[in-house]
Amino acid sequence: GRLAGRSASTPIDLQAVLSSAGLTLAATDPAKLRAAQEAAAQVAPPVHKPRQRKPAPVVVDEPLIQVDTRR
Repeated sequence: GRLAGRSASTPIDLQAVLSSAGLTLAATDPAKLRAAQEAAAQVAPPVHKPRQRKPAPVVVDEPLIQVDTRR
């Protein structure tokens, strides 16, 4: 690209690069972020409801029977 020849220490105008690509830089307002974090801290966390386990299958204690399935 056109930035390949520049060294790492050369400053780049970020706004110019973004606008040439048709992009705009979005930033979060620190006051709104702080207000949102405070509001989120006041919301009670959801109550953990443990999962109901299925009952264990009944173990049948009888001898096994071999069944012939061929005719």
